[in-house]
Amino acid sequence: MRTFYRAPITAGFNSLPGGDSQLYCGNEKYGFLHTAKEHGQDWQNVAMSRFPGAGNWRDLADYSISATLANPERVEYRQDNNTFTLNRDIYRITDDGTIYAFTSRLAISASDGKIITAFPQTTK
Repeated sequence: MRTFYRAPITAGFNSLPGGDSQLYCGNEKYGFLHTAKEHGQDWQNVAMSRFPGAGNWRDLADYSISATLANPERVEYRQDNNTFTLNRDIYRITDDGTIYAFTSRLAISASDGKIITAFPQTTK
């Protein structure tokens, strides 16, 4: 479905070289279909409340996935399922100085970088 650039990923002794991460169509457990079913409403809520005018939830999700893979701020490795979880804070400052933010979270395969899921997290 979509290919994203990925910076080199390292967490502890586990690493994945830079390259491409694929977002496949997938199924109910991974990929776009999983993200749309399980997290599409979360993306829509963030798009409407924090990024109005930014397009539909898929535009915001694509932007966030791209930014998180290119420059993750926090990376964790999960040995139980051989995945990395990547996090990046995404900000928007309005004309009146209001700051809106959320955290973009991605799970990717540590063996090939395939995108398993992506979702936003907010603190309020």
